[in-house]
Amino acid sequence: MKKVFFVLALLNYTTAALCQDYYVSNNNDTIRGVVVNYKEWSRNPVEVLFKLSSASNSLKLNPSNCKSIVIGSSDRYISYSGTRILNSENISSKAGLHDDDQLRRDSILVFLREIYQYKGYAFYKLSDNKRTNFYLDKNGALKELEYYEYINDANVVIPNNAYKIYIAEQLSGENNTGLDQKIAKLTYNEKSLIDFLAKVLQDDFHVSEKMRNKYPDEFFAGLGMNLNTGRIENSGASANGSYSTTTFSPSFEVGLRIYSQRNFGRSFFQPALNVTSFSHNFHLKDNTEYKMKATVLSGHIAAGYLFQKKSVLSFYGIIGAGMTLVLNYKTSFINGSYSQTIKADKVLNKLTFHPEFGLVIHKSLNVALTGTLPFKLPLYSNFTYAYAISKAGIIIRYLFIKNKK
Repeated sequence: MKKVFFVLALLNYTTAALCQDYYVSNNNDTIRGVVVNYKEWSRNPVEVLFKLSSASNSLKLNPSNCKSIVIGSSDRYISYSGTRILNSENISSKAGLHDDDQLRRDSILVFLREIYQYKGYAFYKLSDNKRTNFYLDKNGALKELEYYEYINDANVVIPNNAYKIYIAEQLSGENNTGLDQKIAKLTYNEKSLIDFLAKVLQDDFHVSEKMRNKYPDEFFAGLGMNLNTGRIENSGASANGSYSTTTFSPSFEVGLRIYSQRNFGRSFFQPALNVTSFSHNFHLKDNTEYKMKATVLSGHIAAGYLFQKKSVLSFYGIIGAGMTLVLNYKTSFINGSYSQTIKADKVLNKLTFHPEFGLVIHKSLNVALTGTLPFKLPLYSNFTYAYAISKAGIIIRYLFIKNKK
């Protein structure tokens, strides 16, 4: 028992130490913990609640008391003190706002969200109830991409595209043919700006919206303990009736969790490979005994949905289906001094279904209740009996996030 408590304590310590949320203080210290109030903010947060791994209370982080915040492996915010343009970026849909060509600015202290980073370049986004502003950082020099629209005397919408001139200046050193034509086709929105920069920098991984807006995929490996239930029934409904027995066996599993795009929520696919074994002994009323034994290799793919992603505690549910291979399957019949053992002459394969409900703790430790719905196997030593096996167990996995390039 002491060993169990020691292992659990070690897992808890390791998980806390490797927690993927952190912030950088004004003194350039990296503080690890968990962002408690995270959600997929459509607007930049004003305040972030941060809980240290070793504390019970949450800190309130704002742009004045920290330099940056990193949430998981996908979201990063930096503190910014400077200006932003207040003229509308879409005058056609915002009647009543500034409709002349006079540039108006506002002084701000905010969190900017990083939406792209590659080879010393980074794009940042500010979205609030006033408008959306974008910023370009090249090797640490951050500047707003200036864009706004106004309506002239002829009631025509006129765009001010100063940001295109600035982008052309910053990318002048990049060896990219047709740069002027690509800049001319730019529109002032997140997708257009990121796709443009990714193509110019030949960053193939981030070119598509699909790859950019995914949660990072996760590899996992885990160890489990299973309760295997075997059941035999006499098809002739004799006095022998039906029998069931349970045994325990360990299992090992590896797999991959592939998340969908964010605009589809937190749904995911989970291909996995699990290896375990079972061994059942049945003692019937007529003093006969049956024994079954095999190694089980299961490969399946599941679909699931994860709730409260990136919080201290997330939970999910999945249902999967796949092929289960029964290896080295043996059935034995024993009656007094007489015994008979028959080994399957081939690998048996069965279509099986695998429900699962689990928790993700600190985004690294996955504790799950898993199972395999009953599937039938032949009882070679007595074909008048029906034999079915099912599995229920608990598995502990460690998640390895597949980092983006």
